[in-house]
Amino acid sequence: MAVTSLILSLRPEPDLTFHDGLVVSYLLGFSTSSMFFYITTRPMVRVVAVLQNCAVSAFTLLLWIKAKTFGSIPACNTNTYIFLFVPIHALKPGRIISLGFACLGAVGAVLSILGLCLFVVEYLFEPPSEDSEARPA
Repeated sequence: MAVTSLILSLRPEPDLTFHDGLVVSYLLGFSTSSMFFYITTRPMVRVVAVLQNCAVSAFTLLLWIKAKTFGSIPACNTNTYIFLFVPIHALKPGRIISLGFACLGAVGAVLSILGLCLFVVEYLFEPPSEDSEARPA
């Protein structure tokens, strides 16, 4: 969903409106925050989780950095409100609040990439366990 949203919003004539971007951002935020409760020791799950986190962070930053001109109908963006327990105008205080959350997400993505690098190094260079030496080849 994040990759599709990035592709649709980066076209010369975007296929997403600002409102669509907000809905996608909310949905991706919930999935990203819940994903870290289910990361297992399986390497592929960790890789996919980090890639998803990076894609979600990239889309969210793109959405809020280009908020005034984002989407296929940018003239309507000034009438948009976001809801953080109360309605907040999206382009005034809402943009600052959302950029703060998006920056936290980007920092989380960078830390996830660093953690993934450490995991890969540990996985590749882990000494063989005693069980593997005891088994005949």
